[in-house]
Amino acid sequence: MTARAPALRLATAPLALALALASALDLGLGCHEPDDPALTGDSDTEGLAPCDEQPVITYDTFGRGFLATYCDGCHGSAVEDRQGAPDDVVFDTPEGAQDWADRILARSAPADGSPPTMPPAGGVTPDDADRLLVWLICGG
Repeated sequence: MTARAPALRLATAPLALALALASALDLGLGCHEPDDPALTGDSDTEGLAPCDEQPVITYDTFGRGFLATYCDGCHGSAVEDRQGAPDDVVFDTPEGAQDWADRILARSAPADGSPPTMPPAGGVTPDDADRLLVWLICGG
């Protein structure tokens, strides 16, 4: 499989992220106080969408650990045996993950509820899928 050209990826990313956000809002992530306080950072944010305030879910508070746990084994820049992962699909920096946000969401937390295809050893937890969606959309 070949990676998409950067221009095409940049052109489709806003649409993919908008669809993912719309799906998340439809599921109620942004329409009420989430059950998981980590999604908002405090209990005084009822009624706010996930990106209305300074994000609590950032690369440092969530992304780095998520990527190390689920992605860097194949998508880290220093990995020699990438298990078939394309060489240009690298997620070990915040920018690298944001560049591929549409693909990460589509594969690890599909908006249509279908089973995730990444990571290959099994999907992410539902709480991590929610946090991933907020982190990648809000860009914190």
